[in-house]
Amino acid sequence: MTKYKEVPTAAAELYPGDALGERLCRIFGHYRYNFIQAEAPVDRKAKPQWKTEKYQIKHRVLYRDWQAASKLIGVRFNSDTLYALIDIDRQSKYHPNQNADGVKAIQEALETIGISRTITISSSWSEGLHIYIPLAELIKTFDLAVAIKGCLEAQGFEVKLGQLEIFPNPKQYGTK
Repeated sequence: MTKYKEVPTAAAELYPGDALGERLCRIFGHYRYNFIQAEAPVDRKAKPQWKTEKYQIKHRVLYRDWQAASKLIGVRFNSDTLYALIDIDRQSKYHPNQNADGVKAIQEALETIGISRTITISSSWSEGLHIYIPLAELIKTFDLAVAIKGCLEAQGFEVKLGQLEIFPNPKQYGTK
Protein backbone atom coordinates (compact mmCIF):
# COMPACT_ATOMS: atom_id res chain seq x y z
CA MET A 1 0.00 0.00 0.00
CA THR A 2 1.27 3.48 -0.84
CA LYS A 3 2.45 5.53 2.13
CA TYR A 4 1.02 9.04 1.99
CA LYS A 5 2.79 11.95 3.59
CA GLU A 6 0.92 13.08 6.68
CA VAL A 7 -1.37 16.03 6.01
CA PRO A 8 -1.63 18.38 9.00
CA THR A 9 -5.08 18.64 10.57
CA ALA A 10 -6.53 20.11 13.72
CA ALA A 11 -5.72 17.86 16.68
CA ALA A 12 -9.40 17.54 17.61
CA GLU A 13 -10.51 16.63 14.06
CA LEU A 14 -11.47 12.98 13.79
CA TYR A 15 -11.26 10.89 10.67
CA PRO A 16 -14.02 8.42 9.82
CA GLY A 17 -13.84 5.17 11.75
CA ASP A 18 -13.12 2.86 8.82
CA ALA A 19 -9.91 2.59 6.79
CA LEU A 20 -11.48 3.57 3.43
CA GLY A 21 -13.03 6.70 4.92
CA GLU A 22 -9.78 7.73 6.55
CA ARG A 23 -7.83 7.19 3.34
CA LEU A 24 -10.37 9.15 1.28
CA CYS A 25 -10.19 12.06 3.74
CA ARG A 26 -6.39 12.04 3.86
CA ILE A 27 -6.27 12.37 0.06
CA PHE A 28 -9.27 14.60 -0.69
CA GLY A 29 -9.75 16.30 2.68
CA HIS A 30 -6.55 18.31 2.59
CA TYR A 31 -8.42 21.55 1.88
CA ARG A 32 -12.03 21.45 3.02
CA TYR A 33 -13.05 25.11 2.90
CA ASN A 34 -15.47 26.38 0.24
CA PHE A 35 -16.47 22.87 -0.79
CA ILE A 36 -19.24 22.33 -3.33
CA GLN A 37 -22.31 20.14 -3.07
CA ALA A 38 -25.52 19.34 -4.91
CA GLU A 39 -28.41 16.96 -4.73
CA ALA A 40 -28.03 14.23 -7.35
CA PRO A 41 -30.59 14.97 -10.09
CA VAL A 42 -33.25 12.31 -10.59
CA ASP A 43 -33.02 12.82 -14.36
CA ARG A 44 -29.51 11.79 -15.39
CA LYS A 45 -29.51 14.34 -18.19
CA ALA A 46 -30.20 17.23 -15.80
CA LYS A 47 -27.29 19.35 -14.61
CA PRO A 48 -26.63 19.33 -10.86
CA GLN A 49 -27.37 22.59 -9.04
CA TRP A 50 -23.98 23.07 -7.40
CA LYS A 51 -23.75 25.29 -4.35
CA THR A 52 -20.55 26.54 -2.70
CA GLU A 53 -20.53 26.22 1.08
CA LYS A 54 -18.41 28.90 2.79
CA TYR A 55 -17.20 26.86 5.74
CA GLN A 56 -14.96 23.89 6.43
CA ILE A 57 -16.58 20.48 6.10
CA LYS A 58 -15.64 17.92 8.75
CA HIS A 59 -13.86 14.75 7.60
CA ARG A 60 -16.68 12.51 8.81
CA VAL A 61 -19.31 14.60 7.02
CA LEU A 62 -17.23 14.60 3.83
CA TYR A 63 -17.07 10.81 3.92
CA ARG A 64 -20.75 10.41 4.83
CA ASP A 65 -21.85 12.67 1.97
CA TRP A 66 -19.43 11.03 -0.47
CA GLN A 67 -21.13 7.69 0.24
CA ALA A 68 -24.68 9.06 -0.15
CA ALA A 69 -26.23 8.20 -3.53
CA SER A 70 -28.48 11.26 -3.31
CA LYS A 71 -25.60 13.74 -2.90
CA LEU A 72 -22.73 15.05 -4.97
CA ILE A 73 -19.78 16.64 -3.22
CA GLY A 74 -16.48 18.17 -4.26
CA VAL A 75 -13.53 19.81 -2.60
CA ARG A 76 -11.32 22.55 -3.93
CA PHE A 77 -7.57 22.63 -4.26
CA ASN A 78 -5.25 24.47 -1.93
CA SER A 79 -1.67 25.58 -2.60
CA ASP A 80 -0.52 21.95 -2.48
CA THR A 81 -2.23 18.67 -3.27
CA LEU A 82 -2.04 14.87 -3.12
CA TYR A 83 -3.85 14.35 -6.44
CA ALA A 84 -4.89 15.77 -9.78
CA LEU A 85 -7.61 14.73 -12.14
CA ILE A 86 -8.44 15.00 -15.79
CA ASP A 87 -12.10 15.33 -16.74
CA ILE A 88 -13.32 13.89 -20.04
CA ASP A 89 -16.96 14.54 -20.93
CA ARG A 90 -18.99 11.93 -22.82
CA GLN A 91 -19.01 14.07 -25.99
CA SER A 92 -15.25 14.67 -25.84
CA LYS A 93 -13.12 13.53 -28.74
CA TYR A 94 -10.98 11.72 -26.11
CA HIS A 95 -13.86 9.69 -24.63
CA PRO A 96 -13.90 5.97 -25.54
CA ASN A 97 -17.27 6.49 -27.26
CA GLN A 98 -15.53 8.80 -29.75
CA ASN A 99 -11.96 7.47 -29.68
CA ALA A 100 -11.17 3.97 -28.43
CA ASP A 101 -7.55 4.95 -27.69
CA GLY A 102 -8.19 8.43 -26.23
CA VAL A 103 -7.69 7.59 -22.55
CA LYS A 104 -4.69 5.36 -23.29
CA ALA A 105 -3.09 8.17 -25.32
CA ILE A 106 -3.55 10.60 -22.42
CA GLN A 107 -2.01 8.11 -20.00
CA GLU A 108 0.95 7.56 -22.34
CA ALA A 109 1.44 11.33 -22.64
CA LEU A 110 1.51 11.68 -18.84
CA GLU A 111 4.22 9.02 -18.64
CA THR A 112 6.58 11.43 -20.42
CA ILE A 113 6.60 13.59 -17.27
CA GLY A 114 6.84 10.68 -14.84
CA ILE A 115 3.14 10.11 -14.14
CA SER A 116 2.81 6.37 -14.60
CA ARG A 117 -0.13 5.52 -12.37
CA THR A 118 -3.64 6.75 -12.93
CA ILE A 119 -7.10 5.57 -11.94
CA THR A 120 -9.90 5.98 -14.50
CA ILE A 121 -13.47 5.97 -13.19
CA SER A 122 -16.90 7.00 -14.38
CA SER A 123 -17.39 10.55 -13.13
CA SER A 124 -21.16 10.31 -12.96
CA TRP A 125 -24.19 8.72 -14.54
CA SER A 126 -23.68 11.08 -17.51
CA GLU A 127 -20.91 8.69 -18.66
CA GLY A 128 -18.06 11.18 -18.34
CA LEU A 129 -14.69 9.95 -17.11
CA HIS A 130 -12.23 11.13 -14.49
CA ILE A 131 -8.60 10.14 -14.73
CA TYR A 132 -7.25 10.48 -11.19
CA ILE A 133 -3.56 11.01 -10.62
CA PRO A 134 -2.71 9.99 -7.04
CA LEU A 135 0.53 11.37 -5.63
CA ALA A 136 2.74 9.91 -2.88
CA GLU A 137 3.46 13.31 -1.34
CA LEU A 138 2.22 16.87 -1.38
CA ILE A 139 3.02 18.75 -4.59
CA LYS A 140 2.61 22.46 -5.32
CA THR A 141 -0.80 22.72 -6.98
CA PHE A 142 0.08 25.37 -9.55
CA ASP A 143 3.31 23.61 -10.59
CA LEU A 144 1.43 20.33 -11.09
CA ALA A 145 -1.32 22.02 -13.10
CA VAL A 146 1.16 23.75 -15.41
CA ALA A 147 3.16 20.54 -15.90
CA ILE A 148 0.10 18.47 -16.84
CA LYS A 149 -1.32 21.12 -19.16
CA GLY A 150 2.05 21.70 -20.85
CA CYS A 151 2.61 17.98 -21.25
CA LEU A 152 -0.77 17.35 -22.86
CA GLU A 153 -0.71 20.41 -25.14
CA ALA A 154 2.84 19.66 -26.30
CA GLN A 155 1.61 16.26 -27.44
CA GLY A 156 -1.34 17.64 -29.40
CA PHE A 157 -4.18 17.38 -26.88
CA GLU A 158 -6.71 20.20 -26.74
CA VAL A 159 -7.24 21.28 -23.12
CA LYS A 160 -10.67 22.86 -23.25
CA LEU A 161 -14.01 22.92 -21.44
CA GLY A 162 -16.13 19.94 -22.50
CA GLN A 163 -13.18 18.13 -24.08
CA LEU A 164 -10.30 17.75 -21.66
CA GLU A 165 -10.21 19.64 -18.38
CA ILE A 166 -7.42 19.56 -15.81
CA PHE A 167 -7.94 19.94 -12.07
CA PRO A 168 -6.20 21.70 -10.54
CA ASN A 169 -6.12 24.05 -13.48
CA PRO A 170 -3.44 26.66 -14.14
CA LYS A 171 -5.69 29.69 -13.86
CA GLN A 172 -4.23 32.87 -15.17
CA TYR A 173 -4.57 35.75 -12.79
CA GLY A 174 -4.01 39.34 -13.71
CA THR A 175 -5.09 42.86 -13.03
CA LYS A 176 -7.06 45.09 -15.35
